[in-house]
Amino acid sequence: MMTCLLKRILPFALTFALGAAVAGLAGMFTGSGAGVFKRRQQSYHGGGSGCSKGYRHKLLAESKPLSIRYQPSAVYTSEARRRGFTGKVRLRVTFGADGAIKSVETLRGQPYGLTQSAERAAWGITFSPSLENGLPVPVTRTFEYDFPSEQTRDEF
Repeated sequence: MMTCLLKRILPFALTFALGAAVAGLAGMFTGSGAGVFKRRQQSYHGGGSGCSKGYRHKLLAESKPLSIRYQPSAVYTSEARRRGFTGKVRLRVTFGADGAIKSVETLRGQPYGLTQSAERAAWGITFSPSLENGLPVPVTRTFEYDFPSEQTRDEF
């Protein structure tokens, strides 16, 4: 208990004393005193620093979800149009941390070239990777292409 308390308070006390000394010196040169520096409160939460409760610094880095910049539409093939076929293709797309599509897996396909059309469209997606604690991470999402879509109905 005492070592955990020392691990938490001693660095703070030393930093505070050093900051006060620097502020005092800065005050001598600027004439503004110790009000030069403002104290910023930081929160702490559990982790593995060796204390019984496991305190560690809270990461203040940015986290953002995956952002799709461009998603091409899939082409309704002439064979499917000729046969009057409608349906949905479901794909699992893995977005890499480096900003490139890593894999496209068919979960539910359709005949007459619609699955291949949806896969080509998925490989053409451009995106900004997801960020967790300021670092890009890979993400997997499911996409569904509906044939014919409203866009393809208007074209033909």
